[in-house]
Amino acid sequence: MPYRIISSGKIVACGFSVLVAMFEPVRMLALMGFLFVSADFVFGLIVSIRVRKEGIMSSKIYKTIWKLIGIEVSIVLAYLLDTHVLNNTTSFHLANVFAGIICGTELWSILTHFAILSDHPVFRLIKKWGKSEIEHKVGALRDFDKELNENKL
Repeated sequence: MPYRIISSGKIVACGFSVLVAMFEPVRMLALMGFLFVSADFVFGLIVSIRVRKEGIMSSKIYKTIWKLIGIEVSIVLAYLLDTHVLNNTTSFHLANVFAGIICGTELWSILTHFAILSDHPVFRLIKKWGKSEIEHKVGALRDFDKELNENKL
């Protein structure tokens, strides 16, 4: 009986198929992260070109590429942590929570870009509300940090 040697291409294709199948449950989360970051990047470029009169800078593109890589890897790692490390406890849906935080942050950035581009009252209101909420939260964090530093042993 002759022995058949499996080509390295088939091995790579099988390995890739296994990885794709393993991460199928987080496919939509990764896609949503990609779409939100990409939309923020596009609208940020529009604001830079139209309002700030800046050109397209390669440093912004590189930062966005690294941000995309970091977000995708973080979503996958959160999924792996939730399913394979914390599998004996209740599921925390860490990948969903992390993707929600990322998409919410990017949505806020997109709304800020719209506020700059359109100056519509709705976007101004959102921007004003967001600014007051952030100032409120940062003030509470400063108070908490001050209290922690005062109570050190």
